[in-house]
Amino acid sequence: MGKMNAIRILNVSFHLTIFLLFLMSLMAITIAYIWIFNPLVIRNLDAFVISRYTSKTKSQLHQANTLIAKGKDEDALRILKSITEELKDIKKQDRLAPIKQKTINKIVQVYTKRKEFKDALKWLDIWLAFNDRDLVAQVKRAKLLTKIPGREMDGEKIISELYDKVPMFHDVVFSHIDILIKNRKYTEAYLAAYNYSTSLDLQIADMNWEVYWDTGKNFNRSQKKKVNPTRDNFGYLNFSTIIPRGSLKHFRIDYPSNVKLLISNATISFDDSVQKSSLLLENLVVRWNNIISSDKGIFLTDGQYPYLYFEVPEGMGINGEVKIIFRAKISAAIPKKLSNLLSDSKIRDNILNDLFAIGDYEAADYINYLNSN
Repeated sequence: MGKMNAIRILNVSFHLTIFLLFLMSLMAITIAYIWIFNPLVIRNLDAFVISRYTSKTKSQLHQANTLIAKGKDEDALRILKSITEELKDIKKQDRLAPIKQKTINKIVQVYTKRKEFKDALKWLDIWLAFNDRDLVAQVKRAKLLTKIPGREMDGEKIISELYDKVPMFHDVVFSHIDILIKNRKYTEAYLAAYNYSTSLDLQIADMNWEVYWDTGKNFNRSQKKKVNPTRDNFGYLNFSTIIPRGSLKHFRIDYPSNVKLLISNATISFDDSVQKSSLLLENLVVRWNNIISSDKGIFLTDGQYPYLYFEVPEGMGINGEVKIIFRAKISAAIPKKLSNLLSDSKIRDNILNDLFAIGDYEAADYINYLNSN
């Protein structure tokens, strides 16, 4: 009897093991199928997990931002500092690392606004101890040093060293130009801007450009495309793309990050084979992120992830796929301080004389180009 019970137990265990292995295999096949053929489910699940993981901290950060908007800086700082205490042990790769960066940036902004530069510097040092490769933070730190009595030269030296290392990073270039202008080195400031602008103009079309479209589900990753602009013979940047049939509500253009671009004379046309429409960007009700707009229909990108979006003509896309063509005059911006200097005929003539003396006629011609735009 005991032998039969033992055999029965082994038999049940064997079949249970087989069943569990079958169940695990089925789960693995299901996950693989979803991963390959329906990746949106994986992305949505990932987004859900991240949102649950970060929701508390994001809520605290939102509360602090609300207090700052109401002028309650001290209450906001208490919340922000408590967040950094909670996040003190996270690593660079952690999902909460960007929130830690936003939190410290907000602390730095508050102290800088209050002209408490030493406290702002202390918090930037905390961030740089966590991520010493953050160029934007390094520039901010150097600029803060230039505002602290007795440490101005330290800040200028750091910016000069950064410029030698990364002469095409716009925060570094613009800060370097500001210091040269402050020290009345106008020709050097202009040449730094000229080298930056002309080099960047050649690279703009090869940077990361994306478009999103909204068919009533808001902008999402499943409705986006990379686009590849080209320059025409008139110096305008153009791109065209085709998006699938569907009732188009909004259209969004994502410009390259971390470069300052001037966008003017922008037109965008939509064609779904039945309905056609060509629009001037300056005439549209446009919403944006990290873009500055002027009353002359000129847009300036500034910072990370700059984009703008707007409503499209009603009914567009119902009749078929939509061909979209964008065309605009886009060039690298130069610092406003320098632009103002070049409007002074005496300073401009002195710079031109210096450029003629060293035989840099192309740089001299570029001043005339800037004055004509």
